[in-house]
Amino acid sequence: MKIKPNRLKKGDKIAILAPASPPSNPYTVRRSIQVVSDLGFKPIPGKCIFQRHGYLAGSDEERAEDLMNAFKDTSIAGIFFIRGGYGCARLLPLLDFQEIKNNPKVLLGFSDITSLHLAINKMADLVTFHGPNIDSAFIEQAQDHFTVRSAMDLITSKHPDKQPMINEQFPIKHSTYCLKDGVATGEAIAGNLTVMTSLMPSPYQADFEGKVLFIEDVNEAPYRIDRCLTQLKLSGIFNKISGLVLGQFSSCDISESRKKAPKEMDLHDVFLDRLKEYSFPVLANYPFGHVTHNLTIPCGVSVTINSGQKSIFLNESPLI
Repeated sequence: MKIKPNRLKKGDKIAILAPASPPSNPYTVRRSIQVVSDLGFKPIPGKCIFQRHGYLAGSDEERAEDLMNAFKDTSIAGIFFIRGGYGCARLLPLLDFQEIKNNPKVLLGFSDITSLHLAINKMADLVTFHGPNIDSAFIEQAQDHFTVRSAMDLITSKHPDKQPMINEQFPIKHSTYCLKDGVATGEAIAGNLTVMTSLMPSPYQADFEGKVLFIEDVNEAPYRIDRCLTQLKLSGIFNKISGLVLGQFSSCDISESRKKAPKEMDLHDVFLDRLKEYSFPVLANYPFGHVTHNLTIPCGVSVTINSGQKSIFLNESPLI
């Protein structure tokens, strides 16, 4: 049973951190602070959002200290990230997971933040939220946009059992489809495919047994997606999971500007080829990750996928 954080409330303090790459410019920092305030929270900027250390937002020690200070500070209710980029995996040996476990709070982000989701979910038994970073949605999109509303609804409300992850409150048009029919239940685990495979093998690699796995990626050619899926296959992970949800894999397919060459494998072909021997249900083209409509996925809570009906239900609230 995973540890669940308290739901966020208006006026709560939210740490704003940069655990990987630095913000692109001072405007992004200022807007990030303002947006969190506009959402009704009190922003608490970490020191690394103002720093740059090569392609990182400060040294590993400084970024890890920022994150640990946010967890240790009992007045802070949640942690939002300005951006991903690269660098979170470098922090993992520097984190005190027992301290994190003793101070559960909402942690929201995606992309390179995948490393933190997987490690904290496993090492600290804490529910985390795979959803938008501040620069990718809270700044670029209006507050009534699907991505922001999805995140805010999930992290500020205690939800009843058997709630659909996409419901009538968040109507969007997307082309989710069933790749393999079936029904499966298990804890959700979500993340960027490339980042996820980069942690294998390591002590921070996720426990995939019985999980419903959500994976997505961006700007990776079909052969690179094939390589990552093959790594999951060779590692025996596809023999452990109960269900699979594929994201929209933005800019990962053959360019629409040219025709598919004879016998060339597009992304759909790669999925069919790498998954053909497994019986678990597969729902494809689901709206989360590096896409305009980035649905927030609670990692560590039970969900049920019905790929034939193209539905996913939360079986429990991710918050207390």
